[in-house]
Amino acid sequence: MPKIGLRNIKTALAILITLLFYLLIHILNPEVASLWYSPFFAGIAAAYSLQSDYTASFRQARIRSMGSVIGGIYGVFIVNMYEMVLHNPIETSLINSLNLLSFYLLVGIAVIPLIYSTVLMKQTMATFVTVLTYLSITVSIRNNLPIEYFAVNRIFSTIFGVIVALLINGIHFNHIKNKEILFVTGLDGTLFIDNQELSGYSKHKLNHLIRHGANITVATTRTPSTLFQALNGVSFTLPLIIMKGAALYDMKNQEYLETKPIMKEDRTILEAYFEKEKKSAFAYSVMDDVLTVFNGPIKSLAERYYYEQHKKDFYKNHITGLPNKDCQVLLFMLIDIEEEIFRMAKEIRELNPDHTLDIQVYPFEGMYGYYFMRIYDHEAKKYESIKKLMDQYHFTKLVVLGSKVFDIPMMQSADYAIALGSSSDEVKNAADLVLKDTNPDAIVAQISRIFSMRHPERLIKKSEQKE
Repeated sequence: MPKIGLRNIKTALAILITLLFYLLIHILNPEVASLWYSPFFAGIAAAYSLQSDYTASFRQARIRSMGSVIGGIYGVFIVNMYEMVLHNPIETSLINSLNLLSFYLLVGIAVIPLIYSTVLMKQTMATFVTVLTYLSITVSIRNNLPIEYFAVNRIFSTIFGVIVALLINGIHFNHIKNKEILFVTGLDGTLFIDNQELSGYSKHKLNHLIRHGANITVATTRTPSTLFQALNGVSFTLPLIIMKGAALYDMKNQEYLETKPIMKEDRTILEAYFEKEKKSAFAYSVMDDVLTVFNGPIKSLAERYYYEQHKKDFYKNHITGLPNKDCQVLLFMLIDIEEEIFRMAKEIRELNPDHTLDIQVYPFEGMYGYYFMRIYDHEAKKYESIKKLMDQYHFTKLVVLGSKVFDIPMMQSADYAIALGSSSDEVKNAADLVLKDTNPDAIVAQISRIFSMRHPERLIKKSEQKE
């Protein structure tokens, strides 16, 4: 069974306070309690406004308050306008159903300008609450209470419930925040699986943790063009480690903070090799903070498929042709059949005896039998970028969460490494903790647990545990 969540408890507490407030007023002055306060509307407002985080609560509180004020004032206006023609419409309607029909017709038709007014005021999110308050004032039985008093009762009760919800949601029950820890997580296979987007839980939880001071970043081979789609809705404050460490990227300002291009000598050797082999390589470069991809003639179906899939990506330009000598190339990428890719990878390694290049080979999921080869500078490594962040922000502890073989080097450099249950055995062997869960939400939940744990020094590497 799922555990009772904190939001559940906070909602119950907020509603209880709205009820006890009525009890207190009733004990002191029953007439005032009946005239000015409704625990029913206060409780509804509290439950409606108490959301999963304070920002969402404030947004809902604003909607609830705005809707109550607009609907309340408009309801008073409609009732007063009707009573100018027929006195005491609700009482009269008991004798004459025609009066009641005419009143209901007015109330119903008046909804049209009411809703339209929320559109004009750009408060469409408050439309439901506005209509709800309007109907509660116009058609509820008010026991001969003047309509103005009745409206103030509803509006005051709603605003009180909203205030209670905001106060309760502003209470933080856990004050432990391990801000000296840097959390670095992989993306594909870690925060989500099979190119899916982040779950609603992960988005909310990551934003909640970041707002409360958790230092979280992502290390990935992706470029910003696909990264923005994958991480849409998460407000990272730290630079992201992208393109396997070839760049640090400020997602908020859409700015490349640091790049690690392939050295000119290596680039010259690679371009000569590609020309000799008559191969087209995709060359990735950063120009004016925009990722630019140069490509030669498209020669295979796999290259065409990749190009068509990515030529319209956001935050990326595609240019047919070779980069000029002044461009700094961060990455060369080739797509070919398996035998060709492995042959070329071997030959390029032989051309690079000083190991100043980092060559990665893996399957191209877009077309069976084809492989990628990505070539970076040897300094373009995730853990090198992590070290830079550790030094720049003075973090004292590193927790890495991964699931891919490419994550192993940064997991080995961490003070504590965590792997998802669906990871390969090789990755699990590199981890200090293997989660039983295969759901990526478990990764975010683990970050939350460590961020708030009382004794983070108890996170001990597996090698030290054996000792």
